[in-house]
Amino acid sequence: MPSYKLTYFDVRGLAEASRLLFHLAGVPFEDKRITFGDGSWEKLKDSTPFGQIPVLSVDGFEIPQSAAILRYLAKKFGFAGKTPEEQAWADAIVDQFKDFFGAFRQLIVAQRGGKSAEEIEKITSEVVKPAQESYFKILNGILEKNKSGFLVGNGITFADLVIAENIESLEKFGFFNASEQPKLSALREKVYSMPEYKLTYFDLRGWAEPARQLFHLSHTPYDDVRIPMADTESSWENLKSMTPFGQLPVLNVDGFDIPQSSAICRYLARKFGYAGKTPEEEAWADAIVDQYKDFSVAFKTLLFAARAGKPQEEILKIRYEIFNPARDAYFCHLNAILKKNKSGYLVGDGLTWADLVVADNLHSLEKFKALDDDNIGHQNLKKYVEKIYSTPDLEDHIATRMDTERFFVNSHRKMPQYKLCYFNLRGWAEPARQLFKLAHVEFEDVRIENGTPEWEALKPKTPFGQLPFLTVDGFEIPQSAAILRYLGRKFGYAGKTPEEEAWVDAIVDQFKDFVTPLRQIIMAQRGGDAAEIQRVKTDVFEPARDGFFKILNGILEKSQSGFLVGNSVTWADLVIADIITTMEKLGVFDVAAEGNKKLVQFREKVNSIPEIKEHNETRPDSVREDEKKITIGVCFHLNLRMAEYKFYYFNGRGLGDVSRQLFALSGTKFEDVRIEQADWPAQKAKMPFGQMPVLELKSSGLQIPQSMAIARYLANKFGYAGKTPEEAALADALIDQFKDFYTEIKPYYYGKLGAMQTDTEAEKTKTLIPARDKFLAILVKFLKSSNSGFLFSGGLTYADLMICDNMRSLIGWWPEYLNGFPEIKAWYEKVDSIPEIRKHLNSHEDKGF
Repeated sequence: MPSYKLTYFDVRGLAEASRLLFHLAGVPFEDKRITFGDGSWEKLKDSTPFGQIPVLSVDGFEIPQSAAILRYLAKKFGFAGKTPEEQAWADAIVDQFKDFFGAFRQLIVAQRGGKSAEEIEKITSEVVKPAQESYFKILNGILEKNKSGFLVGNGITFADLVIAENIESLEKFGFFNASEQPKLSALREKVYSMPEYKLTYFDLRGWAEPARQLFHLSHTPYDDVRIPMADTESSWENLKSMTPFGQLPVLNVDGFDIPQSSAICRYLARKFGYAGKTPEEEAWADAIVDQYKDFSVAFKTLLFAARAGKPQEEILKIRYEIFNPARDAYFCHLNAILKKNKSGYLVGDGLTWADLVVADNLHSLEKFKALDDDNIGHQNLKKYVEKIYSTPDLEDHIATRMDTERFFVNSHRKMPQYKLCYFNLRGWAEPARQLFKLAHVEFEDVRIENGTPEWEALKPKTPFGQLPFLTVDGFEIPQSAAILRYLGRKFGYAGKTPEEEAWVDAIVDQFKDFVTPLRQIIMAQRGGDAAEIQRVKTDVFEPARDGFFKILNGILEKSQSGFLVGNSVTWADLVIADIITTMEKLGVFDVAAEGNKKLVQFREKVNSIPEIKEHNETRPDSVREDEKKITIGVCFHLNLRMAEYKFYYFNGRGLGDVSRQLFALSGTKFEDVRIEQADWPAQKAKMPFGQMPVLELKSSGLQIPQSMAIARYLANKFGYAGKTPEEAALADALIDQFKDFYTEIKPYYYGKLGAMQTDTEAEKTKTLIPARDKFLAILVKFLKSSNSGFLFSGGLTYADLMICDNMRSLIGWWPEYLNGFPEIKAWYEKVDSIPEIRKHLNSHEDKGF
């Protein structure tokens, strides 16, 4: 790595943006600061290239001029812009700043030169103010057009750093008022509030490579700390005891450590938009990664044997008896998934972290000579890797990373073609139409008349037999909330942070809870029975309405922006504003009521957004008598019915019971299909991976395999995944750590189940006790730092359930298993005594697994 030295005065000034670039890139440098006025600068001045500073020295080679230094570092560290056009725009913005700074410098020189107040006022009014007005107008125009919040493209560039730093200086001089410049204030906040990421791993690709790729894809700066493999005796041993699980990789986010490669990737994928577009896609991505991890056990067995210098005969035995069968089964699953999913990706119609994990593994296998050029299935997987590695934002990373070959595939990208299909009314499609209008994105607005032959002919061709559905380049997305969430994220109206996104989801979910009683009053009105209408109104609708409005009013009371979430409009605002209009037209919302004042003001604020105002003024008014029936009576019913779950597993606890426990905890009904061992061979071929458990969504027929992926999907659905993104990441990390523990104790565990022929008493001493002591020590740390009595302060998670369920079996075989671990015993008893869990466990015979 080059040796950098940046020399400037002991102030921020023209060097601060360069310092920020070093910080963003995680690159060490010597920050030499000269004290002005003590004689140091006079001695140094003549030795600088232009007799001025800053100066950057790169291995002794000097670069003067602040803009030249910035441009050099930005290109070096990946913050110059993704394309030549973006680089040119970043340059243009910085040049514009320099023009303004030339005018502003006149004022600084006048002030420092002791000019009179009249002269300073004249320079301010005739030079600085006009230049400032023009400068701000240009910047605001750029930010208005660029929806990412940055000045160029969808990632931070050195232009953002320069402007943010300049705004900071102007504010100190009294030339910037944050309340008058909301867009520029938001830019500065966005730049200065970026999280600090540090990823620590060895100096090779390995388990950290997909995480590095996620940072690169999202253009997110991070500190890539690589521990030299040749120096593991010193560097790694010193670091090991300070890591959460005594292993790498570890991701540090603003001082918060996240261990386990899968947990890290899943956390980053959710942060950066590569986890899957829907909960179902997220679950499938999880399932594929879990399947890969199952295969990786066989791969590691072979790899470690080769690295350990085992005899050739032993290596070949492992290859043909363990590795090859596991590889062939794994490849069969991958090819089947790719054949079924026409997009060329493993999940959905875009890149996910599952693609990055699998592609990197396949690339390693190819280098290990484990792919056969003569095998068509292997050739297909090589083509898949080429597709993934030809992703434009990934190509340069792949080309420059260590131990990597480059794959060349031409990529021709075009704007997606959108088609939204719904009835000829507002209903569930209206917020989606408004999102297209907000984002200035063209779409085909297909409107179907209900009850016509056209709808009857279309209905069986729709994904769920209902409307709306969105088509994106031929790929269909059903369900109004899924469509809105997809478009919200696509166009930048889903919330600016994972926490804001979660609040948007929460508000819409709360609205959907309210829709059920709303529908009941509408249906009662349609029935015409006065007594029934009054009963539903008093007992059902009004309590639900008052509770819902109280929540909304509470949120708006706290909001500084007037919107429901954050400081700008989100798709939640569109949904709530539109339903207020619908309720008013249906006669169930009184705009004059004092308690509705905030909601009326909120709706006016949303509807006064220029794009929304224009759309609303030109759309057909669509609450007619027939819409009362369609919007409330049909669409709400179709979109809000409960998902019907079907869960396949053996007639025992095993790997499936945690999912059953999640159903029990949430009070969600499901079909519990318990398959006896004798019937399994006939069922095996019907399962996605030829194994169980499998969760099926009966409404769509979608099947989700892999126990961990299912449990994680249900935990997210039912609120047991962790209260924050950080808790969710740590829950994932603990589950991954548990899987490592589970692998270690297999000789004992499988021996007790009769699945392996082992001496279980010997294995208890040899494998179970050492693994237990190491794993439970980790759990104790979590319990001590939690104030809930569960593993995390936010409350019960599926990690508690998963680990306790495994303990249930171990305690059954060895009652003294938790002796010496009082904290663990108290926690286990707390989880085991949860009424819903206890009721579920008591309802089925415990078969010991």
